[in-house]
Amino acid sequence: MYEGMKCLLPSTLFVLALASSCASLRPPTSGPDQDFLQALEAEERGDCTMAAEFYHRAAQAGHAPAMNNLGLLHFEGRGVQKSYSEAACWYGESAQLGFAKAQANLAVMKYFGLGTPCDAQEAGILLMLAHSQGHEQAGYSMAMFNLGPDSTPLMASQSAEQPMRITVLND
Repeated sequence: MYEGMKCLLPSTLFVLALASSCASLRPPTSGPDQDFLQALEAEERGDCTMAAEFYHRAAQAGHAPAMNNLGLLHFEGRGVQKSYSEAACWYGESAQLGFAKAQANLAVMKYFGLGTPCDAQEAGILLMLAHSQGHEQAGYSMAMFNLGPDSTPLMASQSAEQPMRITVLND
């Protein structure tokens, strides 16, 4: 009986090694990415309270998109108490990690002084950072708010040779 088990032992170890390597190919069952996905699903179902819990867990683990989305829930008061200062805080955390959507969201809050001191210069810088990462709406916001990174007024100009562009006025 011992002889037969000797032959099975290497093949059993191979199967166990194969099973453990395949386990790493499965999607994560826990962690910030999985919490973020569960939050998105909960939000899609309309359960914003549960979404906020999952976003919060992912955000505390450093997940920038979760921080941004948690800020949005606070901004709108969905699933959590409406709080512009809490929204600005979460947008700020995400923006510091370089998340373009959060940079644009925080810029709007800073421009209007919602939950954070009004600061058009900082808003301009944040919008430029977001726009440099490909966030198109940030560029539109800069034009709409008529601001640049140094808070100087901007003017949209257009000619037949060039598409719409933004120029700084030095008054």
